[in-house]
Amino acid sequence: MNGQEPIYGRIAADGVTFAFDTRVAVPTVDPSPGYPGCVVVRTDTASGKLDSATGEVTQFAGLLRFGYTAQAGGDCTPVVGVEGGFSALPCEMGYDLAANRTEAP
Repeated sequence: MNGQEPIYGRIAADGVTFAFDTRVAVPTVDPSPGYPGCVVVRTDTASGKLDSATGEVTQFAGLLRFGYTAQAGGDCTPVVGVEGGFSALPCEMGYDLAANRTEAP
């Protein structure tokens, strides 16, 4: 889930490599007379590998990234450099993923 909808990914022909990507536009400051407002576009991407293509998957590893940009035509300066906002736009953060199943289904 990206907060608005399920995210569908794909597993490559090798049966172990997976990936997904999605985008969601989040209005952060409403427009007003003389101000275009701010919409931040979040892009989520993930990729990785499962430990088995034919048997039960008991572990995987991968990378998850979240990227944030200001939508063209907007003004996001009110949410940059403030507490609870962004230190800069565009920006990105990434996480290494590693999982091991701890009990059988």
